[in-house]
Amino acid sequence: SVLWIILILFILFYMFGIIFVSGVMGYLDTLELRQLPKYEALQQHFGCLGNAVLSLYMAMSGGNDWGVYYENLASMHGEWHFPLLFILYITFAIFAVVNIVTGVFVDTALQSGRTDRDVVVQEEIENKKEYLESVKALFEAIDANSHGVISRETLEQSFEN
Repeated sequence: SVLWIILILFILFYMFGIIFVSGVMGYLDTLELRQLPKYEALQQHFGCLGNAVLSLYMAMSGGNDWGVYYENLASMHGEWHFPLLFILYITFAIFAVVNIVTGVFVDTALQSGRTDRDVVVQEEIENKKEYLESVKALFEAIDANSHGVISRETLEQSFEN
C-alpha cells in the first residue's frame, strides 16, 4: 500500500509539473524574458520538469514554503490561472493526499493490532489445552486400574502421596 501511495504522489507531482513547466516556458518564450532577473527564481523552480517536481514535493511536504512558489508563478503577469492552479494543487495535496496517506498508515496499525490480539487469544487457547492435558494425565495416573473412575479414597490417598 505504501508503494501505491508513492506512485499516486509521483503521478500528482508529474502531472502538475508538466502543466507548470509548459506554462512557464510558454510565458518566457523569448530569450529577453528568460534573461530578466525577476524571472530567475521562476525558471529555477519551474524551468524544467525535474525542478518542478522537486518544487511541488517541497511545497507539499514543508521542505520550502509554498508561498515562495506561488509568488514565482504570480510574477507571470496576465497568467492568473497558474497561481490559482497552484493553490488548487496545494489544497488537494495537503488535504486529500496527506489524509489518504495518514488513513493507510492508521489502517495498517489497526490491522497489526488485530493480528496481535489474535495471537494472544491463540496463545491462551494453547495454554488451556496444555493445562487440560496435564490435568488429564494426572487423573490417568491416579486411576491405577484404568477403569475411568476414581473413588474419593483413591483421590485422597493420591494427594497425600
